[in-house]
Formats: sequence, C-alpha cells, structure tokens
Amino acid sequence: MSGSLVDAERVDEADRSDAANGAAPAFEALLDELLAVRGATVAAVADGGGVVLAARAADEAALLRTTDVVTSALAAAAALTGLLEDGAVGGAGRSAVAAPRQVMVNLDDGPILLAPLTASDHVLVLALASEADIGRARFALKGILARSAKASGA
Repeated sequence: MSGSLVDAERVDEADRSDAANGAAPAFEALLDELLAVRGATVAAVADGGGVVLAARAADEAALLRTTDVVTSALAAAAALTGLLEDGAVGGAGRSAVAAPRQVMVNLDDGPILLAPLTASDHVLVLALASEADIGRARFALKGILARSAKASGA
C-alpha cells in the first residue's frame, strides 16, 4: 500500500471508558491485521449501532466514504438478521436459516465486508478495492476472527 495511513477515531460517551481501559490498542492491532489483507483499502471497528470506534485507510476519501456507509449497512444487516431469526426466510415447515456471520455491501468503488467480532458487540469493517479481492479477504477475515476469539478466551 502506498502513501501514509489516515487514522480516524470516533468514540461516543459510552465507549470512552472502553478506550481508556485498553480497548484502543487492541483495535489498532486488528486494524493493522485487516489492512495487511491484499486489496484492503479501509479497515474499521464499529459498535453494533454503527458508531465507528477506530478506522484506518491509505486514502482519506475512501475512509470517509466507508465510515459514512457503516451505519446504514449495520442497520440493514440487523434487519436482515431479524428477518432470518423470525423464520421469515424459509417459510413454514422448513428449518430457519442461520443468521449471517458476514454481510457484504457492494458499492461502485468496491465491496465492504462487515463481520461481528466474537465476544463483543463490535463489528469489523473491511473495504476492498475490487470484487476480485472478496474471496481472499473472507478467508483472511475468518482467520483474524478466530485468532481474536482465541485471544479473548471465547
């Protein structure tokens, strides 16, 4: 990746205590790992409500576009999960479909993957340069989540 990295942190009042208690360094390690994925343009950690807690990108414009879409994407993912949990997909007599573990939002300037961080209400956000990077990014994200779960004892 060329150029310097742009960092952004948005922490609401409820999350200030988490950041003060050492959550921010853990986010930094996650952001480093996410940005190391080939094709990654933006990495972020958001809370379940869509508030971006920490983010990093090589391009400030990409960072702003991605953080702007996170709230809407998380609201849509929550609505979809609610539908799936209520059995709305699959119909009567069929077993309910498992709730999604990842959501992809496909934008004109590249896809964004959102995945819940194990043992917390945080969500990892990974924006990619192109659709060709999705498979590699999903595989890397699976490993990152497994290592994070192991480290947190989940």
